[in-house]
Amino acid sequence: MQIMGMAQPVRQRQVIEGPMIYTVDLTTNAVTAMENPIYSALITEMRGQDPVAFGKAMMRRMGGTETDETGRFAGHDCTYWTLLGGRTCVSDWGGVLHTETGVAGFQIVQTATEVRLGDGGPDSAFVVDKAAARRVEAPEMDMQDVEQAARAGEEALENLGRMAPSN
Repeated sequence: MQIMGMAQPVRQRQVIEGPMIYTVDLTTNAVTAMENPIYSALITEMRGQDPVAFGKAMMRRMGGTETDETGRFAGHDCTYWTLLGGRTCVSDWGGVLHTETGVAGFQIVQTATEVRLGDGGPDSAFVVDKAAARRVEAPEMDMQDVEQAARAGEEALENLGRMAPSN
């Protein structure tokens, strides 16, 4: 991850089991666990649809726009999307390979450096010490909440842009 020009490598892996997202810090072996608050709504809404097409439709519902710009990260091609004042490069199989966002004057860049498709590694890579996991509570929300938050974020960014001094 890069913030304000300072690079901080982040070595982590995620194990996702249904609504639970376990993140393992590969440097400290610390585990966090979070329940995805919109998992059930997403599964219900996505039922019978192509997951990649559904993901693109969700990004559009949240104000995202697919651009003509492309990139290549970790050996995979991707297409840039703009969303909430940032840029995200999404592969044709739905993987997010690069993001650039600005928050409170900080520029945050995340880039995939390795992608393994069809080879997630040994079974031990998916073993997580759930008992030692630190639970992170996500706010309760539904799909409507997600869409409203995205619209509010876009409006706030537009208002900040209008307030910025012009040179």
